[in-house]
Amino acid sequence: MIILAEATTQSVEAKVDGAKPPTTLDFINEMIGETQRAKAKVSVLGNSQMVHDCDKAYGLTLDYLNKAANMAKASGTPNTEEVKTNVKEALKAIDSCDYSYAESTRPTPFIVNNAELKALGNKCLHFDTKW
Repeated sequence: MIILAEATTQSVEAKVDGAKPPTTLDFINEMIGETQRAKAKVSVLGNSQMVHDCDKAYGLTLDYLNKAANMAKASGTPNTEEVKTNVKEALKAIDSCDYSYAESTRPTPFIVNNAELKALGNKCLHFDTKW
């Protein structure tokens, strides 16, 4: 019921503002930007194994998200399952960053970025697919 209210609010806001409602590609592009911001932190956080693991995870995340975006932008109707598979793989890579810090029992400096990435990823996976 909350999801319906949120979707209805977005539709109403879009009509009032004259803006188009968000698409799956919009969410993927937001994820790419957030991943780039997280990856930019790596250079200032040192050389620990956890930072290295997260750097690798963000690189993989960008690879998967760029594949998903290219599929979504392709002419014709994108293969929804392939796009979602790439988003799921991106989310798994983000989880590997979290897991690396969890194993060490140290707090992760990427908690805000990863939470935002997971929220956006879930929107991609559960959004009424519009390209």
